[in-house]
Amino acid sequence: MKKKTLLSIISALLILLYVYTAASKIISFGDFQMQMRLQVLPGWLKELLIWTLPPVELIVAILLFVPNARLTGLWLSAVMLLAFTLYIGLALFRVFDRIPCSCGGVLRSMGWSFHFWFDLFFLLSNICAIVLTVRERRTANS
Repeated sequence: MKKKTLLSIISALLILLYVYTAASKIISFGDFQMQMRLQVLPGWLKELLIWTLPPVELIVAILLFVPNARLTGLWLSAVMLLAFTLYIGLALFRVFDRIPCSCGGVLRSMGWSFHFWFDLFFLLSNICAIVLTVRERRTANS
């Protein structure tokens, strides 16, 4: 498979993921707020995430769509996916007393183990896309 095709597929999957999750949060905003407030995070962080997570997910999707901004979008996406994956990993190791899922739509029905592997797949795909993009840019600049 060509590098550009693989990069396009990964970017498209990430765009779908972020648009879907942001839309789910926005459509069910009251439920999202309630679930976020039940998380085992500091209060200030819960409030920050409630108001910034959906718009940031949409911004990342836009960055991934725009070729000149894609690498920035991939880096932001990687940071977000790493944070989500680590949080779920901590949940799987029972570091927290309780962990209500604030995911929306289909993602809410996933168990923690499946959600971990789902996020890990996207994180690894994201890292692959970063490597491909950096290599592509180096080749173009040579």
